[in-house]
Amino acid sequence: IAILLQSIIIAIIILLLPLIRWRKYLPKAKDLIKPIMYFAGLGLGFLFLEIYLIGKGSFFLNDSMYGFAIVLASMLVFSGLGSLLSEKYLKKPRRGLALACGTVLLWLIIMSFFMDPLLLALIAMPLFLKCLFLIVIIAPLSIALGFPFSLGLSLFRGERDHLLPWAWSINGSFSVIASPLANIIILSLGYKIILAFSAI
Repeated sequence: IAILLQSIIIAIIILLLPLIRWRKYLPKAKDLIKPIMYFAGLGLGFLFLEIYLIGKGSFFLNDSMYGFAIVLASMLVFSGLGSLLSEKYLKKPRRGLALACGTVLLWLIIMSFFMDPLLLALIAMPLFLKCLFLIVIIAPLSIALGFPFSLGLSLFRGERDHLLPWAWSINGSFSVIASPLANIIILSLGYKIILAFSAI
């Protein structure tokens, strides 16, 4: 809880300082609320899912180090691939966003019912095959998660390009908040609830 409070305070500072610096060039307050909610939500949602998968992966592989490494590496590689693929939707970002969010929601619904039975059914497989199975599960989710961030950043062009680092920092600071918050939610309410928060 102490770490969570510290990260919230730091996130507020990160959120406000650029707004003070660029106050002469800022859009109206109501036009700032959407990007704050958007990039903060992405930071929280991505890390909630990452921590969910690390927990499940560590159990499945019976090793927290392997679980952390496989999940983190897979999510970074495949979300990077998703960001690359999202370039096709720069002219129609809403279509790309709808495709990505639909994929994420479908994955969440499927995994909320089938993740635990699948892991239990395959837990006796050799380690290499279990690692491969985790990567296959993580890939479609992570590719979809790569779309919203890059499509959101693409809107900060031209007269708004000075706010690009600010949008990036909101995402990063709320990712830091997500780590202790996700652990509190999982310990208090369980893995199914963290999936629901991720969907939101």
